[in-house]
Amino acid sequence: MWFTYLLVYSHFVLGLQSTYAGVMLLIGQIADGVCTPLVGYGSDRTPGFFGYGKRKTWHLLGAICVLVTFPFIFNPCLACTDNTPQWA
Repeated sequence: MWFTYLLVYSHFVLGLQSTYAGVMLLIGQIADGVCTPLVGYGSDRTPGFFGYGKRKTWHLLGAICVLVTFPFIFNPCLACTDNTPQWA
């Protein structure tokens, strides 16, 4: 459901064209489809760290990554200027 809000946010707040916002979400879904089996393969072969099980270790790593990167979803591009193309 948050994809709907991200699509609306990208279009109305950030000013992306609907096509670019949709392609951005599509690229994210494709990346997720590629990475999920790879993470599953890696988690099957990880012994676990710090007394956690192998799945909890990967869950902790994923939670840390989301914690660090989630605020960047709702911020405009930090390095963009007025001359930067809309899709960049």
